[in-house]
Amino acid sequence: MQWERIVFRGHAVRRMFEWRIAKEEFVAVLRTGEVIMEYHEDKPFPSCLMLGFSGVRPLHALAAFDPAIWQPDFRTRRLS
Repeated sequence: MQWERIVFRGHAVRRMFEWRIAKEEFVAVLRTGEVIMEYHEDKPFPSCLMLGFSGVRPLHALAAFDPAIWQPDFRTRRLS
């Protein structure tokens, strides 16, 4: 999977600093984590809460994906 662009919001950066979570750990949650909640009505983009692990440490990540690049099922990337 290609990661073209990840934008970290201010709240996320503060929490990552506060809890000593490296960017690489967060990206690992996005790559391998499990979606545990979906927020289809979130604005400006639908989002989901993900659970992943860094070693034995559980990490939660809230992620939103730009729907313009995804099919309606959010599992398949639109063809360019």
